[in-house]
Amino acid sequence: MTKINPAERASIEALEQLRSCIDKGLCFRLEAGAGAGKQSRITYVEFTSYSL
Repeated sequence: MTKINPAERASIEALEQLRSCIDKGLCFRLEAGAGAGKQSRITYVEFTSYSL
């Protein structure tokens, strides 16, 4: 079994929370430093939301 490091676990949890807010039509704030991958997360969520 592959162990997930704490940063990866936090990323997974944040993505789940983000999707939950979008699914419920709630507002959310995505706060992270420059180069942290915010845009790629939003693009991923947009793509997978349209794919469902």
